[in-house]
Amino acid sequence: MGMPVWRSMLYVEQARHSGYSCSPTRRRQLPAKACSEPRILMIVVMSDHGDFFSDYGDESSEERLSQEAEELMRQGRFLDAAARYQELRRLSPTDLWASLGHASALECAGRVSDAAHILDEVVQHHRRSCHMQRFRRMFFERREDPAEVIRARNDLSQSSTIPDEPVDQLADLYFNQGRYHEALGELQRLLQEESIDDDDLLTASIHARMGACLRQSQRLDEARQALRQALSVDPENHWTLSELAECERAAGNPSAAREFYQRALGINPDDHWCRGHLAQLEFEEGNREQAEGLYHTILEDLPNATWAMVELAQVTAESNPQGSWELAQQALSIDPSYPWAYAHIGHLCRAQGKLDEAREAFAQALSASPGATWILLELADTCRHMGRLDEAFTHLEHARNADPFDPTTYAFLGDILRHRGRLKEARAHFAKAVELDPAYTWAWRERAEIAALMDFHEEAQEAFVQVCRLEPDEAINEGLHAFLLRCRGEGDQAEPSLRRAISAMPSYAWAHRELCEHLLLRQRNLEAEEAARHGLREVPDFGPLRLLLAESLRRQQRNDEALTILEQALAAEPDIPQLWAMRAEITCEHDPQRALTFARKAVGLDRSSDYRLLLAQVLAACGDDHGCHAQARAVSRQHPSQAVAWILLADVNERRPDIRAALAACRLGLHHCPHDWRLRTRTARLEWLRGQGPGLERLDEVFTAAADDDIPWRDVALLFAHGGRRAECHRALAELTRKSSDHPSIQAECWRVWSECAVHLGNHHEALDAIDKAVTLAPQALPVRMLAAALLSQQDQGAAAIPHLTYLHQHLPAENQAQRQLVLHQLATTTGRRGTRQQAQQYWDELLLLQPWDTGMAADYVQFLNEAGAWERASTYSHSDLSQRSDDQLRSDDGQRLLSVSALAIHHQHGAAAAATHLQHYDRALGPATRELLAQVLMSQGAIADAQALLHSILQQIPESALTSKQRLRWHCMHIRCLISGGAHEQAWQDAHSLAQEHPHSEGPHCLLAEMLSYRGAYRQALQQLHCITLSRAPSIEHLLLRAVILLELYGPQDCQQWLQSWPQDHDDAPPLLRVLTTAWPAMGNPQRPQQPCSQDDLEAFPPFIQATQHCAQALEQQQHRDLAGHLLTIVAEATDQRATASRLWRQRAFLACRSAGQRRVAFIAAWRGRSLLALLRCLIP
Repeated sequence: MGMPVWRSMLYVEQARHSGYSCSPTRRRQLPAKACSEPRILMIVVMSDHGDFFSDYGDESSEERLSQEAEELMRQGRFLDAAARYQELRRLSPTDLWASLGHASALECAGRVSDAAHILDEVVQHHRRSCHMQRFRRMFFERREDPAEVIRARNDLSQSSTIPDEPVDQLADLYFNQGRYHEALGELQRLLQEESIDDDDLLTASIHARMGACLRQSQRLDEARQALRQALSVDPENHWTLSELAECERAAGNPSAAREFYQRALGINPDDHWCRGHLAQLEFEEGNREQAEGLYHTILEDLPNATWAMVELAQVTAESNPQGSWELAQQALSIDPSYPWAYAHIGHLCRAQGKLDEAREAFAQALSASPGATWILLELADTCRHMGRLDEAFTHLEHARNADPFDPTTYAFLGDILRHRGRLKEARAHFAKAVELDPAYTWAWRERAEIAALMDFHEEAQEAFVQVCRLEPDEAINEGLHAFLLRCRGEGDQAEPSLRRAISAMPSYAWAHRELCEHLLLRQRNLEAEEAARHGLREVPDFGPLRLLLAESLRRQQRNDEALTILEQALAAEPDIPQLWAMRAEITCEHDPQRALTFARKAVGLDRSSDYRLLLAQVLAACGDDHGCHAQARAVSRQHPSQAVAWILLADVNERRPDIRAALAACRLGLHHCPHDWRLRTRTARLEWLRGQGPGLERLDEVFTAAADDDIPWRDVALLFAHGGRRAECHRALAELTRKSSDHPSIQAECWRVWSECAVHLGNHHEALDAIDKAVTLAPQALPVRMLAAALLSQQDQGAAAIPHLTYLHQHLPAENQAQRQLVLHQLATTTGRRGTRQQAQQYWDELLLLQPWDTGMAADYVQFLNEAGAWERASTYSHSDLSQRSDDQLRSDDGQRLLSVSALAIHHQHGAAAAATHLQHYDRALGPATRELLAQVLMSQGAIADAQALLHSILQQIPESALTSKQRLRWHCMHIRCLISGGAHEQAWQDAHSLAQEHPHSEGPHCLLAEMLSYRGAYRQALQQLHCITLSRAPSIEHLLLRAVILLELYGPQDCQQWLQSWPQDHDDAPPLLRVLTTAWPAMGNPQRPQQPCSQDDLEAFPPFIQATQHCAQALEQQQHRDLAGHLLTIVAEATDQRATASRLWRQRAFLACRSAGQRRVAFIAAWRGRSLLALLRCLIP
């Protein structure tokens, strides 16, 4: 079965609209708080300042609550932080910084009115505090409330600094809460407005904190400058050194970062924050054992440090997944609401393909930290992988609302939109992402791909240049370049880039897959197989490569190997619909019912149109046209641009047959898919069949179509062949050969098509030469063998066809019942005609076991027995078979044929009367053809009146519209024969003459006239009447024999033999008169077929032509058939009306009997009836 629409591999045309990225990862290398890779640690979202929850020691409850609240603020758990601040205010109701921290937490959580209410309360107790008034002013500026801003400014101008209150305390609040933008602004104000020049340590602290804020904003050069300025004043500050290490690490200088971490730890060995960051650095540099050792050191000193547990879990995620899971669970046992532990569990579940559990874990992390944007991003990405796009989109919208300036959120939104096919919106979101972060390489790549897909090739090239500038030595840049070339229509130039990408990154799965697709599209199937196998050695678990390997093997006709690959792939990945689809496609070629199971499995996993159309094709192969029509109709309504849906609808209607509906489906499909050449070709063929519309003119532009158009050259060539356009047909065949691969099986298929076209063009020698080349190239190709056998059988070369049929019989799969039955039938028929009856009987026995209830097969078997002369066996078998069949079965075409051949067997075995009785027994099931046969049997029986009545009833009962002109003509001719047999010669003459005038070019009436002229003795006029017939093909057997016997009458055996041999005798069952002639003169028979014996009943068919009878009797005697010769003379002598003519025949009969032993009495009777004295005297001679 051909599969024109659907392929399980991802073709380039599909990839242009599939939202498929050439990047090996679809995710940005995010800051740790938003990264989904377990190896990226999350410590950067932990405190950059101060201690951790697990290290509070014996501090007061107020101090502990304050530090917990600040840590929760840095984690983005704003409502949890607000709860801590509320508890702190309960313990210290007049604490200014607890109140400001509480207001800050509520503001970040979005509860602005509650925060404003707290500030109103604070004003009552701390009106003169400049820190409070400055906080109020910035709060209302952010809220864009001008009236409150003016009031806060006025109050600020009247405020003052409380004695002994640090000037940087507001900056500390913002900094410790992780509000680095506000902290940076306050720190810069301190350097500009406050008099702190005398305090070097305070100045150094301000510069250090400014550097930390700048680092958080990715302003690394400015951060490095501020931190170094702080170290110039206070060179032994371990916190500043660790911050400088973080800055160097973010800038991509791991050696310098490691040096600063180690210096900080040398000054303060108890700084576990610094030790945790050094562990991160070691792990990022591939030093996993050193990283684990650092974390174990932290946990020995701080056994309840949940952050260290989770980061150690991340480090061991790949080497020890179970241990990693246990560490995360241990962290949750200490802090059940710890979001990073839940997030890590989500990462582990997603890595194991447990997406439902991953989604639940991320949801719990989000519940613990509702304001954490990075958790929203991870949750959204997990939902996207699960196909829950609406939910993913909702999470991303929440993330954007929480942080409208996060480039990652815009990039993830763009990814979702691209996956939905909304490329225009996706393009805008990626543009926003790179606007917010010009160094966002992944977003630049995505922008380049989307611009290329939308044919904005200049924009795509500009984005590609930015990618190469940001990451110049990345292998995926070569992949992106190949992708852009393909989208520009320059796919042929992409192969070098793909090979360079694979050479630079052997594990680059996308490049391996793209290279395989590239080679397959160019029919380089062997190279595609090699590329797929090489890719699987590098990335053995990459499912698409298994799929492409199977596709390359399928194209090389190595279906068994392809199925083995697919079964291995399905064992590893049973939920991949493409694997089930290709398995269905390959299996359908030999077992459509089993393929139906696989196709339904693919549709169950993915109800997209491609898989539903595959299911429709398999249903058609199973003979379920209703199911095929339903599937194709549903797809055509939902996806009218799917050309294959319209093609399948046309196929179903054509098989019904309803050519008009098929043509309507094709034309409607062309309305939606005007450039699809499969539809155009199909439409042209149907229009040509109906003789309306443009027809073959639709294909006039086929040779000037674009080079990348998918043109079905096989169908085009066959259609041109049907239309007799030889030049265009050969040109299409040349295109088919040129665009096919050099693999012998593919070239053999091309020659097979060439052979089919040659048959339709009437060049049978060319067809045989072409199919001979196909067999030479691919002797194992079963379709090639089948066509070879059919062509040789048509050319009456049964001996040459038998080896092909035998090969097919031996190699066709047992489950392919339909083709096996076809081959067995052809073998049985061909060997039977060749005379090897015993071998043919074996084939028939096997065939009848496969199809015991097939009416057509039963009719063919009885026909075989008739040809073999096994009349008794044929009669017995047909009687047994007919008794088990219903009237509905017998009314079918095959049932009518079975009745006819069984009647012929009975006629040969038991005579005309028995045959007539047999047919009359099934009178209710007799159709026009079998009633015609009954009439002929009745005529041969001599029941002329019954035959006339039957013919009259046929002509009266059957409507005119139900009869073809040939049927009506034939029955009129039979009616005239009845008139002749009944003695109404004048009426018969008049009816035959009128019929000949109505049908001047038909043989029947002219043969009747010639026959009646012959009976009158006007043999030459009879020959002239036969000459009036214009023959466009070989004459009918009636015409052939009538002219032969007239020539025998007029000119003797030689002219009769020349006439018979001038026309090929291609009759399976020779008529009685022909059997008589070939028995008398064996040279008149067909030397390619065994001679059928002549019986005495056959002599009844010899016409009453005196000279012809005498010649035939003499020849029969010479062939040692004296009994037949005597019987022929007797029959004709008794049938003739003329005494003189009969006397001659009786005299010859008497002389023949005298020469035969024991026939003296017969000789006396013949001599007496002939009134021949000479014959009587000859009888007296001993």
